[in-house]
Amino acid sequence: MLTLLKKYIVAILCSILLTCSFSCSAIDINTALTNAYKNSVKFKLLQDEFLQQANQYQKIYTSFIPEVHISVASSERYHNTSNSWFPNNNWLSETNNLNRMQSLNAFNPRAELTISHNLFNGGQDLIRLKAIKQKSYTAKEKFYNDEQELIYEGIETYLNYYSFLETSKLYEAKVQYFQKMLEIENQKLALGESTSVSVANAQVQLSKALSEHIAGITAVQNLEKKFYNFFGILPSNIELPRISNDLEKSETALMNSALNNSFVLNYYKNQILEQQLKVKFCRAAVLPKINAQFSVISPLPFQPEHSTATFAVEMRIPIFNHNTAFLDSRTEIRALNMLISQYKDKLEQIKMSVVSEWKQYNSIKQQIEYSDDYVKFATIALSATQHEYELGNIRITDLLKAQNNFYDSKIENIKVNVALLKHMYKIKQLTNKLTAKSLNLNVKYFIPEQKQKFKKIL
Repeated sequence: MLTLLKKYIVAILCSILLTCSFSCSAIDINTALTNAYKNSVKFKLLQDEFLQQANQYQKIYTSFIPEVHISVASSERYHNTSNSWFPNNNWLSETNNLNRMQSLNAFNPRAELTISHNLFNGGQDLIRLKAIKQKSYTAKEKFYNDEQELIYEGIETYLNYYSFLETSKLYEAKVQYFQKMLEIENQKLALGESTSVSVANAQVQLSKALSEHIAGITAVQNLEKKFYNFFGILPSNIELPRISNDLEKSETALMNSALNNSFVLNYYKNQILEQQLKVKFCRAAVLPKINAQFSVISPLPFQPEHSTATFAVEMRIPIFNHNTAFLDSRTEIRALNMLISQYKDKLEQIKMSVVSEWKQYNSIKQQIEYSDDYVKFATIALSATQHEYELGNIRITDLLKAQNNFYDSKIENIKVNVALLKHMYKIKQLTNKLTAKSLNLNVKYFIPEQKQKFKKIL
């Protein structure tokens, strides 16, 4: 009976090890992100937001095109023969006054064509055009930054789901193991080969494993909804991404790459340039403005000999406008100074993030080596403890402790690997390598530069 039980325990351990290491057909991070990029509403909203901003640039061209108006009108004058519209202020008795009016001229329709254009308005139209163009560049940087933020959110969701899913599987295997151990101890107790204390210890470990397993299931269920909402799929198995080999080799190289290519910094730089143009726009309000207008009036049907044409040029020179231009300019200057301060603050934040992420990445990378050793030696210790247990040299409590160490090492290894990947992708985000195109997703990329169509003025 004892030999049979020993073989049974060995079989259980082998099946657990196979369960922990076995991975069936699973999706990878690129497949999940590709599905999200194609189907997620969040990515479509980002694209629509940029297009809405880009389309504003086309509207400003209308200020450089003359306005053309055509109007058709008619008039007819009347004369009241009684020379009194409402005698004695009696409205009701004089409602037929219109019947006594005589027409002075016949119905005479006419048409008027007017062409007007701002020849010069202090350069405000050109400044506004440059400002909106700069705003479009700002929108492009914002789009790429928001796309990276969204992709990182998806990656974080993916990694968290992987961590809890794999941990839950380990807890399930742990429960199955302790259930079998409790069953074996009960059988040994019936044969007089075990004690009630050993059975109680096995029961304690089973209860603990069941509690951990339920907590793991709850965590997985909470993440399932978030995973499905983002990616639109819910696989039973997902693969852990591999460590990228295109990261910078030193902190200095990482810092240079982050500062030179940052979408966030470029976003603030373009905002500052746009705000500087707004200041110029306010100052241009005090400059003279010149308008030209040409109009042709002709009776209908068209009669050239009775047509009249006028051409007028108007110059308006602001003398006093309650200092509104000065006040507006001062407001925009304050906004400009605020943007400059925000840029400097964001610059320092990025520098700190680069240093922090680089140190944590390398620290966890070293920690993984120790974690792998932890799994390796915990497995060896479990095998040796199992052998001693089979020989009857140790108690079940020693075997249960070795088994707990084995599972703890596996769970710790999962958490450390996931933490390393999060820092790796954060470094990619800092260096603008987390866009859909940079990740080589199998999708039709949305490229803002192709959506911006700027025309040359002058």
